[in-house]
Amino acid sequence: MFTNEVSEWLSKNVPNFIDLPREAKAEIVSFSILWSFFERRVLDESASVLKIRQKIEEWEEHKLLQPNDFDNALSYFKKRYLDPNTGQPNDRFRNLLIRRDDAEDTVTGVLIGNKDEADAILAALLIIVYRYRSNFFHGMKSAYTFRDQGDNFRKANEILMKAMEIHTRLKEEKPSRKSTQSPGSR
Repeated sequence: MFTNEVSEWLSKNVPNFIDLPREAKAEIVSFSILWSFFERRVLDESASVLKIRQKIEEWEEHKLLQPNDFDNALSYFKKRYLDPNTGQPNDRFRNLLIRRDDAEDTVTGVLIGNKDEADAILAALLIIVYRYRSNFFHGMKSAYTFRDQGDNFRKANEILMKAMEIHTRLKEEKPSRKSTQSPGSR
């Protein structure tokens, strides 16, 4: 997965990196690749919560979202980000640093069960994944190290792959512009 030189450098310079299980390291590396592909292919190389929501609306308009597609990931994030005693967002959730303009109300509503539409669920999950991306690529993950992050990245990877499959179905469903143009208009 890593060259000896890179592995040695990371072990010396990233807190707890040496203690990470191999599987967690693989999930983190996979996330970097999948997010890059997702952002390029689905979000036209410019990620934002607005673009994520617009893409989900497009998928919903084409009836590509199924209510139970993301049950496993939603269950995982509920366990991770809700206090088991109160059912309200916990400190881990607050550490995601979801801003109001990042649709915090949608994410919270989905997690506590007030919103159960397929588009709201996928929006909440992709916003969480977007926060992983922001915190990972812009330094916040290093504030509390990669310890205990393997499962987060594994779920994020599952969500990204499923979202890209939905996007592929949309692309297959839409006829290409070239095939709909008459020969004289080319």
